[in-house]
Amino acid sequence: MARGDQHISPGGLQRALEHPGQQKAVDIAVSDADVMGGLGLWLVLHEPHAALLTAVGPAADAGGLPVSVRSFGMTVALAVLSERSFAALVRSVPAVAGEPTAAIQQFGAAAAEPATRLLAQLHDWDDHGPTRTDELTIRAYPRPITRSAPPAAALIQLPHTLLTLDWTRRPEH
Repeated sequence: MARGDQHISPGGLQRALEHPGQQKAVDIAVSDADVMGGLGLWLVLHEPHAALLTAVGPAADAGGLPVSVRSFGMTVALAVLSERSFAALVRSVPAVAGEPTAAIQQFGAAAAEPATRLLAQLHDWDDHGPTRTDELTIRAYPRPITRSAPPAAALIQLPHTLLTLDWTRRPEH
């Protein structure tokens, strides 16, 4: 998945993977559920150059790919693309056993810029709460809308529908 006008060709992706750069641990705990749910959705809604990198079967087992989550014979990594490089959220060695720990890994030349954007989005997500998909409310309004759309965390304009997305925080127990 990639959206916006930023794409990396399959050859460019392969070249970037062959040149891993700096890896920097982040001070935010990120679980597998966060990657596949709340954080992944947050990144897609807030970062126009977001991508989801996946590998299945032998490619997933071969190594050399960034991994945010490994499950059921596949790997998944959240990433931010640039034209010839990318930065991915990866697992790092936990400082405390059992705590999910993440790092941002740069791949390819000039990967510092997508790494900076990925880190900023990770902090924004964490500052927001962090979000979970089971707390997401989606409302659909027919277009053209005759009144102003209610405030929302994200608006998605489709040809005949306006979608608003918001997170409803559940009270802590």
